[in-house]
Amino acid sequence: MNTPMLQQYQEIKNRVPDTILFFRLGDFYEMFGQDAETAAPVLEIVLTARDAGKGQKIPMCGVPHHAVDGYLLKLVTAGFKVAICEQMEDPQASKGIVKRDIVRIVTPGTLDSISSETKNNFLACVYKEKTWALAYLDITTGDFRIMETPSIQILQAELNRIAPSELILSKDIAMLPKLFTDYYLTAIEKNLFQRTAELSERFKKQAELLQQMPVACKAAAGLWQYISQNIPNSGQEHILRISVSQSSTTMVLDKWTRRNLELVESLRTSDEKGTLFSTLNLTKTAFGARLLRNWVQQPLRDPESINERLASVEELTLNTFLRQDIQKALTTVYDLERLLGKLSLGKASPRDLLALGSTLSCLPKVRDCITDNGSQKLAKYLPSLAGLDDLAQELLAAINPEAPYSPKDGNIIQNGYSAEIDSLRAISSGGKEWIARLENQERERTKIRSLKIGFNKNFGYFIEITNANAHLIPDDYQRKQTLVNAERFITPELKEYEQRVLTAQDKLSDLEYQLFSILRDKVLACSLLIINAAQSLAEIDVFVSLAGTAIQNNYVKPEIRSDGIIHIVEGRHPVVERICDTFVPNDTYLTRNKHLALITGPNMAGKSTYMRQVALIVLMAQIGSFVPAQKAAISIADCIFTRVGAADNLAAGQSTFMVEMNEVAHILKNATADSLIILDEVGRGTATFDGLSLAWAIAEYLVENPDIKAKTLFATHYHELTELEERYPEVFNLHVAVREQGDDVIFLHKILPGKADRSYGLHVAKIAGLPPHLLKRAAIILGELENSPTQRKIVKAVDANMLQPSLFDNQITHPIFKELEELDLDNLAPRQAMDYLYDLISRVKATKII
Repeated sequence: MNTPMLQQYQEIKNRVPDTILFFRLGDFYEMFGQDAETAAPVLEIVLTARDAGKGQKIPMCGVPHHAVDGYLLKLVTAGFKVAICEQMEDPQASKGIVKRDIVRIVTPGTLDSISSETKNNFLACVYKEKTWALAYLDITTGDFRIMETPSIQILQAELNRIAPSELILSKDIAMLPKLFTDYYLTAIEKNLFQRTAELSERFKKQAELLQQMPVACKAAAGLWQYISQNIPNSGQEHILRISVSQSSTTMVLDKWTRRNLELVESLRTSDEKGTLFSTLNLTKTAFGARLLRNWVQQPLRDPESINERLASVEELTLNTFLRQDIQKALTTVYDLERLLGKLSLGKASPRDLLALGSTLSCLPKVRDCITDNGSQKLAKYLPSLAGLDDLAQELLAAINPEAPYSPKDGNIIQNGYSAEIDSLRAISSGGKEWIARLENQERERTKIRSLKIGFNKNFGYFIEITNANAHLIPDDYQRKQTLVNAERFITPELKEYEQRVLTAQDKLSDLEYQLFSILRDKVLACSLLIINAAQSLAEIDVFVSLAGTAIQNNYVKPEIRSDGIIHIVEGRHPVVERICDTFVPNDTYLTRNKHLALITGPNMAGKSTYMRQVALIVLMAQIGSFVPAQKAAISIADCIFTRVGAADNLAAGQSTFMVEMNEVAHILKNATADSLIILDEVGRGTATFDGLSLAWAIAEYLVENPDIKAKTLFATHYHELTELEERYPEVFNLHVAVREQGDDVIFLHKILPGKADRSYGLHVAKIAGLPPHLLKRAAIILGELENSPTQRKIVKAVDANMLQPSLFDNQITHPIFKELEELDLDNLAPRQAMDYLYDLISRVKATKII
């Protein structure tokens, strides 16, 4: 690279070798060399070449600066980091090479280009000392949260909920990347996590909170250092506070449950369509939709908080005028959180300021809706919706409704807002009348009827006279340009006017940008008020949405209980019922004494839909929503676990059955008496007897283990399991009703007490279109198997083993098991671990517990 510009490029590129460098050249960001060859196919742009000096060429491609966000999104989504290098001075005023520098580095977690209005874009950081800590931040909204937990399962569940686009870890903890393989990982130096004093200084109001959570404070410090390295300080003004994410007050939902219940992502289409979120989402604002999405994934466990939400929804279902008036007021509300983020990041346009002013002007309307309709539950939001009326009026009075996208393009400020701007604009744009007067004056003076005054960017103002009238040109005309058939001139008077207009235009452009910057600073000075207003509007929007959904779909207010009972009368699946012409409702009754329901019946009869339905109704109740039922009494669940469907994890070398067993092991380890468990066809991924044995033992475990006894819906094709009803009072059988009409079977989709007589697998195969001769052969084989003594042998074998002592009679309570459970291997040196192992072996042998 032998040109001065390319040498400058290489010097800057050497500072960020692991990024694609966007190098600002005029109106474009250019990429050179390997960066260009890498980026061009990803961005689907043409790869060209530029002279590199001494007869050499270098690959080059570029993107226009005004469209850079879309190109950044493409590159970051493809897994690249991008360094933005800007011109730090006016190219026209510079002497020599324009000064350039890197202003920010864009990664998945620091990307401010929005791919979804309803999703947050979180950057997260995990840190480990005596406990696990998590900090996460959405730079587009300023939402910054921390949490601590001793449980890796709770940490992973929270990560799965927030789905960070980038996860920061400490370089010195080698085991961490193995635990978080699902995320885009970035490793930083350990010392960055120790800079907690800087964090406390920046967030002074949360300093005491950070002291109380020292490990989380270090996670937040690491995240903040990473942000500070990649985003300029001016882009952090909207990040005003750190909040605590309390796992102890919310339901724990692991990644399998979120997936199987299709809370925010459809299994079939991988988008929001056909999910619980899409069913409940009637929000009018983007930030309201994001809050609802978070609520769906983070149900509450505190009865008082749940009932408070339910009361707000109930009021809105009963007060139609209140609900409709608020919906109307919110219709024109823009995304306050992200507008504020764009202002802070220096990426806001005049139109963004106008949108913000328009949104703030809606706040009085929402206040009036609440007061005029006498709302008791929404009145608490009135203080946070006040205090911004003057700012709204100023923004609307200042910004031109037809303002351009860029704040440097002029025509930003409305007439009447600034007397100085009005004056400069009159000079700049009022010249038509002056030019017309001068033109008429010169025609009279010169007697040249065809004389005209014009303007172009290269020569400015000029008087044009045809060659035929050259003999009439006055002596004070100064030749400026010669054309084929005419000459162009300038006069002292026209020159003076031109200078006055150009000066006014320059001053006007500068003054408009100054006023734009002043308005921007005024908005940022009100950041906390705006954030509080946005949060209040979001909650109001969600309550209105839940009330609207309840009315549309005929939901009822659930009763929240604490006695372990789940009683649902004529419950329905909230998503499935919307796509079916008819939906058969079903009852559910689970208690602490009758907590394991074994469900049998044919495939396609509705077992899976029923179980998911129960789980979703419980979840909906705990987010504060009405539920699809005639009546519902819901005891609060601390967790919902699901083992549904079959999937390989080939990348990890795991078969379908291994995946299934991993999920079951996770459930058995973490479930409590307050959990709700959904098990669908456990054991079908292996040989029949292996699967039956495991399914039987798992059911027994859920009943016998004193630490679990969770409310469980267990669907199975192993009809032998129905014998458990006779052995355990906690177990009861349910089946899906069918009606036989000749050779046909009609699925009634009704859940009734008792066990199913048959599986009707051959009928399902017939519906699927298997050849008739194959079905006949299958029927013969089935008859032989049903008459086999094997079935009776299975039950006898189980009966014989029932006499053996239960695993839970003694071993589970031995102190050594508790000691092992609390052991933290990560903080043991290799020598300490070896010494502990030898000591443990000797104690195990002495106690003879195994």
